[in-house]
Amino acid sequence: MNAAADKLAVAIQGAAGGAGIRFSDVRTPFVGHEVCSGAQWVNNADILAQYNSFHPNAAGYSGGYQPVVKASLGLGSGGGKGGKGKVTTGTVTSTDTQRGKVNVG
Repeated sequence: MNAAADKLAVAIQGAAGGAGIRFSDVRTPFVGHEVCSGAQWVNNADILAQYNSFHPNAAGYSGGYQPVVKASLGLGSGGGKGGKGKVTTGTVTSTDTQRGKVNVG
């Protein structure tokens, strides 16, 4: 599964770069937090909620995804302008209809 995620990340990074879009690689923060690990940041497979399978849970978003995106956007750990901004993707679950949209406020 990790090998497939690596291939996918490389493909997405190449496509993003070709389109002039910045790519933020979140694989490193998730090391040690994989499915079936003691401190899991990724949802297990769920036949009744397949859209949520293998996507970050709340801990994965706050501990893995958001710090990388903030750093990529130059927001740092305190947030945006004046340390008051934040990065969200709607809610902390991948079931959100705003999934994929990054809001910086």
